[in-house]
Amino acid sequence: MNKFFISLGLACMLVGLPIRSNRQEVRAQSSNSQRIGGVDLNRYCQQRWRGSYADLIERTAWGWRCFVGSNRYEISVENACKEQYPSSKGYTVVFANAVNPSDPYSWGCFRPTPPLPR
Repeated sequence: MNKFFISLGLACMLVGLPIRSNRQEVRAQSSNSQRIGGVDLNRYCQQRWRGSYADLIERTAWGWRCFVGSNRYEISVENACKEQYPSSKGYTVVFANAVNPSDPYSWGCFRPTPPLPR
């Protein structure tokens, strides 16, 4: 079953369709988006829970959680990107993208690029 979802996700990425899994939207990187940088998930966690850190509960892009003692909390990588690259610093629309759903380290923050003139 897991292979089916990975295959479906890869097929969607090839044609540029959004993929939704575990409440995180993943967009296929296309020629109309630009990577603006990585995402600091430890920073995201620490801004919410003092003394927390980001760690993996599974080896996929959606395996990240914030840990505070024995408690763990969901991470919104989308929100982490928006906070790290705010509009007040010139980043208009920012979104998160896991280039490889089975690689937890493949997350990046992206912004759309204007279409090329015809």
